[in-house]
Amino acid sequence: RSPAPATMALATHGLLAKAAAGAAAAFGAVGTGLAIRSSQDEGTHRSLTFWYHCLPVYLEYRAVQFRNRDAGARGWNLPAWTGIPLDDSEADRAYGALHDKHAKPIRDLVLKMRGFYFKNAQLLSTRDDFVPSQYLEWCKETQDAAPCEMAPGEARAIAEKALAEKLGLSSSSSESSSSSKDSAIFASWDETPVGVASIGTVHAARLSDSLGGHEVCVKVQAPGIERRFRADIKTCIDFCRLAMPQHAPPLEEIERQFLTEFDYEAEAANLAETRANLLPKWRDKIDVPVPYENLCTKEVLVMSRLPGTKLVDGVRERFSLIAKARGLDPAEMERKQTDAVKSGSLIKKDVDADARATKRANFFLALSDTLVRKPRFYLRRAFGTRSRSYESERSEPESANLKETETETETESEKNFSPSPRLVNIGETLRTLLDVHAEEIFVHGAFNGDPHPGNVLLMPCGRLGLIDYGQVKRVDMATRRNYAKLVLAILAEDKKEIARLCQSSAPEGFGGDSRNKDEDVAYRLAMFWNDRDTPDVTLGLNLQEFLDEMERRDPVIRAPKDMVMIARVSMLLRGMANAFNVRLRVAEAWRPHAAALLAETDPDYYLLPRSAKNHRGKSS
Repeated sequence: RSPAPATMALATHGLLAKAAAGAAAAFGAVGTGLAIRSSQDEGTHRSLTFWYHCLPVYLEYRAVQFRNRDAGARGWNLPAWTGIPLDDSEADRAYGALHDKHAKPIRDLVLKMRGFYFKNAQLLSTRDDFVPSQYLEWCKETQDAAPCEMAPGEARAIAEKALAEKLGLSSSSSESSSSSKDSAIFASWDETPVGVASIGTVHAARLSDSLGGHEVCVKVQAPGIERRFRADIKTCIDFCRLAMPQHAPPLEEIERQFLTEFDYEAEAANLAETRANLLPKWRDKIDVPVPYENLCTKEVLVMSRLPGTKLVDGVRERFSLIAKARGLDPAEMERKQTDAVKSGSLIKKDVDADARATKRANFFLALSDTLVRKPRFYLRRAFGTRSRSYESERSEPESANLKETETETETESEKNFSPSPRLVNIGETLRTLLDVHAEEIFVHGAFNGDPHPGNVLLMPCGRLGLIDYGQVKRVDMATRRNYAKLVLAILAEDKKEIARLCQSSAPEGFGGDSRNKDEDVAYRLAMFWNDRDTPDVTLGLNLQEFLDEMERRDPVIRAPKDMVMIARVSMLLRGMANAFNVRLRVAEAWRPHAAALLAETDPDYYLLPRSAKNHRGKSS
């Protein structure tokens, strides 16, 4: 099958139910009363906008699916002369036409409505196989081009006012802060955001001398955004209940967790807790911003500034430097790499294999420096020939060297040898992220529920900067033990144990429930959300078809809510790996962490590896 129907699911679920514009505040209202309420209430207006624009689009996609698959599945063997049945190739073309028709209008609607739908477009962009290419192109742009919810100067004015009130400063000392360079709060403020999130903006600033004069980042929440998000999330849930009921229970849990993101004082506490939990062990590999808790309010968060660029941008910059050093066009080199990934000629490696391959590549770059570039550099200096940078040496014509004169002043790069740039070791980066999040989950029971690529910085020192801890989920020891057991059961492919854990009430399980208690369905869904989505798990179906089939076999009554946010972390980390063409099995990566926990809490658990039991016995 072509990728068109293979990704039709998210064109409906993600891009319609999540990525358009909200709409269920008035789902039960009718007639003129609904119209009057719409004119008076923003949430209702957004609801009507959603249903007006998106329900017809959803029905068009479902119509193609009905003609291609659903009619036959229901035993309706309609004759071809009716023009209703579609074979796979005809369905591919029909889906493709719908993608071409609706991608731009949906994009325009998302950019107009923003809010929760924009955030979900960012989530969809983390996997190249979640949505069709027509949607993916603009979804990827949302990672770096989030629309600002505030007018120029508004963020600083909000921050100045809120912090002046908290510090007990007179209004006169900050009333002109939005237009002056200096104030009682900030000595300087960069009006261009260093980051634009779905609920606000982040600005670089320097605190006034009276507050320490530190270089900081200030996160400011857009006015009224919480109210819009609440209405939008309710819209998504109502839409799912109507069209895709299997998605509603997990989305309700995501709603509960997501709404914690609007309290920046809580996020400051999350940052402090995370630093205390992680840095004693991981400070050589990661950093987390320091919150200035005395300068935080519900709408304003002041924290230390971590230097660096977003992980994807940092990898791309390093890639560009290497391309230039080899005399190649960076854009063309990246295009060839992307084409190789799409065609399948560049086979995915697992995390450890990718780390080893990158180490080998960097070794040969260093070897080339030692055996070729450095001797050539010093030979040129010894014979009085000025050296140029490696990049210009490869890209400029040789004739340019003849035009240089001995009177020109040498630059630092000409006085000192500059080593070739090194590749970012994506395998090691992903391994660090996997291990850090595993420690958050299994050891501390407090983890970031939103580890998308935009929340990871590549710092100049080589460490990873972990930012945005608004969605910290806390789980008790019983949940951590159950999830550790689930990891081992997934790896053992023990369907009975997986079903028991997912559908038993707390504290013995995650509290999920389904109509038929189908063990195979529980097994496949647990594998899909927590480990991998390979064809052996999904039956070769695309995402929506797979979830529809699981719902048909065993309708969901109640989602295993304590598993939902951990599963979201698994999906996001797999999406990040996928963006770098790395194959990732999260359960396998988390096996040692799960085993270590159970060796302490449940040493007789039957799936616990003997090595882990022996290790516990020796340590005790």
